[in-house]
Amino acid sequence: MTAIGLAVAVPAVLAYNWLIGRNKAVMSDVRAFGSDLHAVILGSVKKA
Repeated sequence: MTAIGLAVAVPAVLAYNWLIGRNKAVMSDVRAFGSDLHAVILGSVKKA
C-alpha cells in the first residue's frame, strides 16, 4: 500500500508544483499588462 501511495503522491506533488510555478508566471504577465494598460489610460487623459 505504501508503494501505491507514493506512486500517486509523487506525481501529484510534481504536477502541483509545476502548476503553481506556471500560475505565478502568468500572473506576473497579467500584472505587467495591467500596469502598462493603466499607464496608457492615464497618459491619454486630457486635462482641461
